[in-house]
Amino acid sequence: MFKAALLGGDIRQIYLGSILAKAGHPVSLIGFSMEEYDTIFSAKARKKYSKFLNFYQPEDWEAALLGQDLILGGIPFTKEQAYINIRSNKKPITVAQILSALTPAQYLIAGMIPDSTIEHLKQAGIQYYDYLKNDSFAKLNAIATAEGAISYAIEHSAINLHQSKVLILGYGTCGSVLAEKCKLLNAHVTVTGRREETKAAAVCGGVTYIPISALEDALTAESYDFIFNTIPECILKRTMLSHITPECTIVDIASAPGGLDYNYAIRHQINATLYLGIPGKIAPKSSATILYDIILNQIKERSTLYVPQSI
Repeated sequence: MFKAALLGGDIRQIYLGSILAKAGHPVSLIGFSMEEYDTIFSAKARKKYSKFLNFYQPEDWEAALLGQDLILGGIPFTKEQAYINIRSNKKPITVAQILSALTPAQYLIAGMIPDSTIEHLKQAGIQYYDYLKNDSFAKLNAIATAEGAISYAIEHSAINLHQSKVLILGYGTCGSVLAEKCKLLNAHVTVTGRREETKAAAVCGGVTYIPISALEDALTAESYDFIFNTIPECILKRTMLSHITPECTIVDIASAPGGLDYNYAIRHQINATLYLGIPGKIAPKSSATILYDIILNQIKERSTLYVPQSI
């Protein structure tokens, strides 16, 4: 039976802690309170698994990590590659502090672990795994991301998605799922990309394709009702944004700082939002179940930790 410390992160961590506790694993939640847990599961549910659940304030992180087998960080693991991703800002925990406390007997699992952190873990002989390296996670995570992005877009627009003109920048894992779900809602979908493989995938997926190089011409010629960006670089510069009307709703789900010139968008009242961490906001329970399956699969090779559990 392994013991796990859940270090920061978003609401997914509370659900993950609950799943682990129900499976009989002792859990330490760092940066969450019993009151937060009770708002989701009720005090009765917490009481049922109270012997498996412990809550720690961020300043008590050292005691919480002591003797733990798994250290489960958030997605992303860090803020600005310097501080642990934890909601409380009263007393930030630095990445350096955590790294100095980890031992080779522990296993760190988190999302978007910086290269500098990975290098330290390797040198210290500490096992680690990044959720985002898992193909299944990326694909399943894209479902929640797409659903959340579409929901947000509809809520912040004056028109229906049905029969609207939708432009999706990027046709990777998230972009392709977004395109499929928009199609199912009867939108007219156009996607962009740079590679011939992307064009072929778009054609096979039944959506209109334009290369990134032709994007400005497309924005000049066409008025899109919704634009979703999945490309983590500034694609929509001011010259392109100048062709977009205030009636268009832009939802940017790429990594910060996003894929457009927000200073220009604000000055010209363009309806654009950088909307990140969607799975943790709109589908934390489903996302936590995905994480739990990944965790079990990863530690199967560590026979001293792995004990098959049902949930």
